[in-house]
Amino acid sequence: MLTVLSIIFPVFAVMGLAYVVVLKGLFDQAEIRTLGKYVLNIAFPAMLFNTVATRDLSDVFNLPYLAAYALIGLITGAIALVVLSAQGEGRARQAVGWIGVNSPNSAFIGFPLLSFISPEIAGTVLAMNFLVENFLLVPIGLVLLESAKGSQTSPLRLLGRTVLAVMKRPMVIALWLGLFAVLAGLHPPQALQRLLDFVGASASAVALFCVGGALVGLPLRGNRGLAGQITVGKLIVHPLIAIAVLSIPVLALAPALQVAMILSAALPMLSLYTVLVQGTGEEGVASLAMLWANIGSVVTVTALLWWLQTAA
Repeated sequence: MLTVLSIIFPVFAVMGLAYVVVLKGLFDQAEIRTLGKYVLNIAFPAMLFNTVATRDLSDVFNLPYLAAYALIGLITGAIALVVLSAQGEGRARQAVGWIGVNSPNSAFIGFPLLSFISPEIAGTVLAMNFLVENFLLVPIGLVLLESAKGSQTSPLRLLGRTVLAVMKRPMVIALWLGLFAVLAGLHPPQALQRLLDFVGASASAVALFCVGGALVGLPLRGNRGLAGQITVGKLIVHPLIAIAVLSIPVLALAPALQVAMILSAALPMLSLYTVLVQGTGEEGVASLAMLWANIGSVVTVTALLWWLQTAA
């Protein structure tokens, strides 16, 4: 248990520190957003390019991992839609539920956590999670949100617009450049690799700081029942589905990748959750769910990591 706590403590301690310093006014939300831009647009792209360009293609595009991760997200999201529909919730709330339960914070929390547990695969796991989340799970959620708003644009066109917008993000561009380097047999010079390693190494601590700071000042008025359901779906149902799917023989993965996938599923929802649901009238629900999930994950992720280590 002490080993588990030594892994978990730095992750949540940095988030807690950020929350306190923002709450006390030493940093403001504008500065947190600036740090977030640095992580998303510089640190993570540097790390991802270096990860992809210096590894075998099969390490980065592990098809069983990608298939399993996609299936886990789709099943979890479908359960949320069925449950919320059966309760009579409208399409907007169903869409908010979809994004909340199956889109973990792989970049800002998952990568730092895996850097402590399995640093040799942390970058490749982030790359694969990023692909599934940003090209499948989140786009479907955004299409559901737009449909709920009464958009007259066809779902396929909405999906195409979303994917095109994703393609322009620096992290995605870094992935494609890294892939091109692998396919072309181009190996980054050692000096460039060291530079990218140096910049990428700053991502973990700054990312966690951004998550903790962003929790200050969230609007906390909304349907507490729905927020609680989304929180349970994210922290408990999603990892349980991951454990079930990974028991399917054809989706068997190496032990380290199985642990990484289950922990990824157990993470709180992505940091942009409240931004993505703007305009639905459910921003308060999303904020409550995100706050509760980040707090609750201290217990659930710790317990899950302990179980995974004792079961190994």
